[in-house]
Amino acid sequence: MSDAARVFDRALGRRRLTRALAAGYPDFLLRRAAEDLEERLAAVLRRFERAADLGSPLPLAVPVLAGKAESVLHMAEAPGGRCDWVGDLILCPLHIAMN
Repeated sequence: MSDAARVFDRALGRRRLTRALAAGYPDFLLRRAAEDLEERLAAVLRRFERAADLGSPLPLAVPVLAGKAESVLHMAEAPGGRCDWVGDLILCPLHIAMN
């Protein structure tokens, strides 16, 4: 893809995220999202074989998902956030990761 057609610079975004994680990432919005997820999942009565937290920089949703799934995969796009895998979510074949 040419530079003129590129809307997002994903490499720059990963560098900035890595720097923010190293400096003490402000996680208040992620914590709020995890609380909302927990509230919404409270209505779900079944358990799942697998769940995935894809793209969040910190594993704040992992404990919530673990309450409803046998196993949880956490993939982030930048290192430093205590995740199972680090990689580009657009380029990663997720069907392989979940097998």
